Amino acid sequence: MEKEGWKKLAIVFIALFVIETLCFIGLTMYGLDEIDKESQCSISCDNNHECISFGYDSWDSTCTLYGSECNSFFILETTKIN
Repeated sequence: MEKEGWKKLAIVFIALFVIETLCFIGLTMYGLDEIDKESQCSISCDNNHECISFGYDSWDSTCTLYGSECNSFFILETTKIN
């Protein structure tokens, strides 16, 4: 039994390593995608001369551009980023 025990343990550790690596790659790709969407939102604000600030909501993938006039803030536009 001792000679086969390490083989089973090795298979379990290899499977766990593969699962961990796939999770790491998946979460990294998701994070990079979210950073790209926020950058698109920032560029939209830069291209709009009335925009003074922006907000990116990662839950809804929406970009909200804000403007200001007479010390009051208002929403210029809200768009969904794909």
